[in-house]
Amino acid sequence: MYESGRGVEKDEARAVALYRRACDGGDAHGCGDLGFLYETGRGVEREEARAVALYAQACDGGDAHGCGNLGFLYETGRGVEKDESRTFALYKRACDGGDAHGCGNLGFLYETGKGAEKDVARAVALYKQACDGADAHGCGNLGFMYAQALGVARDEVRAVALYKQACEGGEAHGCFNLGTMVEGGNGVAKDEPRAAALFKQACEGGDATGCAGFKRLGQSP
Repeated sequence: MYESGRGVEKDEARAVALYRRACDGGDAHGCGDLGFLYETGRGVEREEARAVALYAQACDGGDAHGCGNLGFLYETGRGVEKDESRTFALYKRACDGGDAHGCGNLGFLYETGKGAEKDVARAVALYKQACDGADAHGCGNLGFMYAQALGVARDEVRAVALYKQACEGGEAHGCFNLGTMVEGGNGVAKDEPRAAALFKQACEGGDATGCAGFKRLGQSP
């Protein structure tokens, strides 16, 4: 893969050319991948409006992940005006199409009542669907629901397991939340050195709260 360097030497410009060829040939997934490169500025000049158009093309072609990515741009107002109802419709379409991350994002809308009537029980079900689909962020959000007794009975042991799953899946804030549980001995044995290591991992993953936690335990990031 030229984009990631898996199996071949990394070449983002080559990836752009191949995704463009795939998209022009009617491959919806290729359009979505090309849109991601335009959104992030990898191999091409960053152009969020172009990403919007490519994600829309991908979504219309049946690529569920493209629908989810387009929903995120509508949610954040990047390359397009913010639109909560459009965001909700796109995340639902992504989730219904089997995109686990789209399910997690849809769950967040139900949890917060943004673009949808607030329904924490529905949010829990969607976070579980996302987590079961290997979406680390969904696992972290589900862990938070168990830790805070939102839509489910409080279960700190379950929260710890979910935060661990999120952290191991690369979700930095999941590492922070797990560190908080370990530091306080909630649902797991208290272990400040382990908590510090988790805060450090969160910090290195770009989570500012992780950096603060690491510093609070007498360490410096």
